[in-house]
Amino acid sequence: MNKKLIAFLSILSLFLSTPVIPANAAVKAGGSCKKAGVTSVALGKTYKCIKSGNKLVWNKGVVVKKATPTPIPKGVIAALQGFGQFPKSKDVPQKVSFNFGPNADKDISALIVKAGNGIMELFVDFYQDPRPYPVFFGSPSDTEWIIQERNKISPSSSGQDEGIRQWSQQPRGSMFTGNRMGSPQGDVTFVTSQKLFSNSTFNPGDWSQSQQDAARKTNLVSITHHIMHGIQSRITGGVWWHLGCWGAEGGAQFYGGLTASRVLDLDYLEDRNNQLSTWTQNLTKGEDLRRYNESQWFDTLKKIECVPGSKSLESQALLRAETGMLQYSTGILLYERLMEEFGHQKIMEWWYGLRNENECTSRPDLKGVCWKAPFQRTFGVDVDSWYRNSAIPYLIGEYQSWIPPSWWRGVG
Repeated sequence: MNKKLIAFLSILSLFLSTPVIPANAAVKAGGSCKKAGVTSVALGKTYKCIKSGNKLVWNKGVVVKKATPTPIPKGVIAALQGFGQFPKSKDVPQKVSFNFGPNADKDISALIVKAGNGIMELFVDFYQDPRPYPVFFGSPSDTEWIIQERNKISPSSSGQDEGIRQWSQQPRGSMFTGNRMGSPQGDVTFVTSQKLFSNSTFNPGDWSQSQQDAARKTNLVSITHHIMHGIQSRITGGVWWHLGCWGAEGGAQFYGGLTASRVLDLDYLEDRNNQLSTWTQNLTKGEDLRRYNESQWFDTLKKIECVPGSKSLESQALLRAETGMLQYSTGILLYERLMEEFGHQKIMEWWYGLRNENECTSRPDLKGVCWKAPFQRTFGVDVDSWYRNSAIPYLIGEYQSWIPPSWWRGVG
């Protein structure tokens, strides 16, 4: 379990078991006091010394409002506990081949090494590949170098190369996850135009300090998110995109947050809240997800079953318009529910089950449904029934209980 969460629960338990002792047992309404204006807390009230006639006395007092600790969602506890049971194997983890461009930022490079090696250790139990997992990182000026080095592993399509070029031109940097010719090895490419992951050079206009801090942490999770796509590729046998949108992106976001909480010492609950802050509304419709009913959620889940598809900017814009990009944040909650009900091992078995859907690799029209048969085989329930009876009630409860941070400016 996350170390910060364990410490928090321990302190909370100690606090709740400690008897309340009045700070000043002699203080009571109407009793004498010595200096006007001073206050004292006793028996759950704050008393103030006031002048009444020629005397100084304690007033009637005001009830002290007890601070209520923010409840930790049951699904979060289940996720941390479930993932915290792994790794179980003592095997040597799969190696990572780090390829840093001539102009790669050294601080970010160090974070990528820490995250990459850490994730391989955490997933040592699941279907390792003897080949090192390749990671490429550099600045926009390193883009052609990255393409050249990736092509030394295996030739890529012109579309993949052009995708890297497009994403490298984004103003605040970007990431690109690739997959080589169906290889379970996979690969991941990072290109950035500024120090997105540092603690000192993030300055997106007029954002508040809390917004900037949240963005830095979200960018750190982006590292683990994209390396998790490589894990998905390894486990599915090179067809991670067949998991569909929430299955692929939600899975990478969920496990990206969990691995960052252990490898980069970030807080899973905080990252989860940041993600919900970003997508707690359907941006394409201006609707508040906290007010969605069962029917609206079912329709939304069917939309985010989509296929990730091409990494071109045009396809990403289309995906955003069709789904509101809810496959990321809502996907986190769907995976929490799966973890709570079935556990980490079963989720890995579901991913592995895509290896048996051989027809999907040759029929693009089946990409959006290939994951459903393994889902039912693994979890013993068809996905639509799971949506209605389990996932949607969980989503409704979690979105309705979500508390926006002070800087949030969403709808509703």
